[in-house]
Amino acid sequence: MIVLGVRELPNPKGEGYLYYKLSPSGREYFVDYLNLYETSDEELKAFFVSAFRKVKNTLMADGRLEEISVETVKTENIADWAVKLLKVVLLTIR
Repeated sequence: MIVLGVRELPNPKGEGYLYYKLSPSGREYFVDYLNLYETSDEELKAFFVSAFRKVKNTLMADGRLEEISVETVKTENIADWAVKLLKVVLLTIR
């Protein structure tokens, strides 16, 4: 399973970063910084694509060939509207 999430930084307000975690370790991998309030849909889609490229590279480096799909990706601390964009990205990265 792959978990994709957002964590807010303490300062400046509204800034945070996108991360992913792979089971079974649960270790967080940094993807990129983003503004949590002023990121457009297209920018967020690009962040998700970048995340999945990094996920694939990490999985390959570990010798794992897991599929990245709506069924294998879970989210943490991501707004519903962003989860909808994530699902669109998941359908296009195959």
